[in-house]
Amino acid sequence: MINKLDMMYNIGMRDFAIFFDDLEGEQSGKNHATFLNRLQDALDKKYEDIYPLITVPTQYTRHWMIDDEGNIKQYTQEFTTLLNTKIIVLYTGDDVVCDGITEESYQAAKDIYKRDLGIWWNYPVNDYYLVDGNRNIKLALGPIEKLPKAKANSIFYNPMEQPLLSKLSMATGAEYALDTENYDSVASWNRIIEKQFGELAPAMKVFASHSQHMQNSWAKCGPPDAPEFYATGHQAILDTKDGKTVDFTDLDNYINEMENSANILLEKLPNDILNECKVMLEQFKRITNADRVATQCLKNNQLDPELKTLRQEIKEHESTAMISEFSALLYIDEVIQLYES
Repeated sequence: MINKLDMMYNIGMRDFAIFFDDLEGEQSGKNHATFLNRLQDALDKKYEDIYPLITVPTQYTRHWMIDDEGNIKQYTQEFTTLLNTKIIVLYTGDDVVCDGITEESYQAAKDIYKRDLGIWWNYPVNDYYLVDGNRNIKLALGPIEKLPKAKANSIFYNPMEQPLLSKLSMATGAEYALDTENYDSVASWNRIIEKQFGELAPAMKVFASHSQHMQNSWAKCGPPDAPEFYATGHQAILDTKDGKTVDFTDLDNYINEMENSANILLEKLPNDILNECKVMLEQFKRITNADRVATQCLKNNQLDPELKTLRQEIKEHESTAMISEFSALLYIDEVIQLYES
């Protein structure tokens, strides 16, 4: 390992990391810590200008560090007891992909390790399944949010497969890291989009607002997708069901805005960025078209068979492109359910 790191040192690297995450089978915290300590000692004797080693243990979530009775598991107990205190340990929060790290949760994890912990934050990464099909099919375009105000000794953001669009979320993460106490995720998100997309910022804000939340049976992270749209659409469904008069002005405006944004981005985004999101923009247009038909169904108070045809078309593309499944897409499903229940 020293020989490998020597090669990296000779081309200018001064930060080195050894990760033990996602190893299968029974692992030894003692062996992992002993190896890291030997490596840190060897590097310290050889070089004067390197930073401390960074590591991720095999039990890298707080829930994995403790058993059902709340006791610290043997691996974690050995690892944290034996590990050189200068080595930086990263963890991902209570779970692998979780809905924020509270101050209390962060302190509880540090209490287990009896040291400061760095954060490995699994957003905007999208390399896990949301539905049956491919990975990397939804863009995580929201801001970094719900992290402790207490500054960690280090923080790493796991990017998407789409590197250019990862810069949106990760730039907000840079602002968080610079000033954890005063960080405002919404203000940062708006500022970063305006800086990165210029005249296309209004269209990108609409598109990105529908592609922020990442969730499946075991993962949940990121702001909700377009909550204002969903709240307006859902209320229109409830009012229609109750026989109330509905003002569809806001809903129509949202849908027009969504359609215009998709068209602008498909036409004007630079090709390198468009290549990362074209299939999602095309899916967004399908959903927007179906949203328009769904709204017309509410206006006429009857189901148009075309809506189910459009929904099936959307479904046929869900293995390669997901967007707004808890907002604009859910609205379509709820309209269909209204008239078929």
